[in-house]
Amino acid sequence: MVDLIELIEEFEVLIASSETNHHKMLTFLKGVNRRLPKNVIPPMIEFITILKEENPSLFYELKDHIPKGMPLYDILRIDISYELAKERLTKRKERVRR
Repeated sequence: MVDLIELIEEFEVLIASSETNHHKMLTFLKGVNRRLPKNVIPPMIEFITILKEENPSLFYELKDHIPKGMPLYDILRIDISYELAKERLTKRKERVRR
């Protein structure tokens, strides 16, 4: 188990790295629910929105490799603003630190 801050920081490293490919990102996203405590709602929509804005080529490569039956397929199609996604992640990190 990891805490939410560790997970968010791991995501930030992944999207910033030129070494990250769709397979690494898919592995990370598929493992989010298993790695967090059951009472923590994972910030999947925020992750996807930030990925789409900050690394669009990785986002579209990932999108091409996700089968329609996966729950992640539907999450990839949810749109919120980039600013809102960044704000939500920042607030969640602050809330957990307290």
